Amino acid sequence: MSDTLAAGMDAFASLHPAVREALSERGFTTPTEPQREAIPALVAGEHGLVVAPTGSGKTETAMLPVLSAICGRRWTSTWTSDTATRRTTSDSSRPRTPRTCW
Repeated sequence: MSDTLAAGMDAFASLHPAVREALSERGFTTPTEPQREAIPALVAGEHGLVVAPTGSGKTETAMLPVLSAICGRRWTSTWTSDTATRRTTSDSSRPRTPRTCW
């Protein structure tokens, strides 16, 4: 197997585990060609332009790295009753905990 093909087959492997799990649960196990070629570079932070036929997975190619990055971020929930308190007090010493993406 060529290095390019091997790297392409690992396109989904470069995504956050929660994104990979969601893809698997929905039956997406094999990336399309645009996804194989673009996702690893996009996850690495490179800029890209994906041009491919309709139905080839361009939208997922662009959005999966974004969702992966969101899942990889660590933040504190602000959807609680003490939101106003948190905004007015410094909680920088408190460790941030990850939230579930889905």
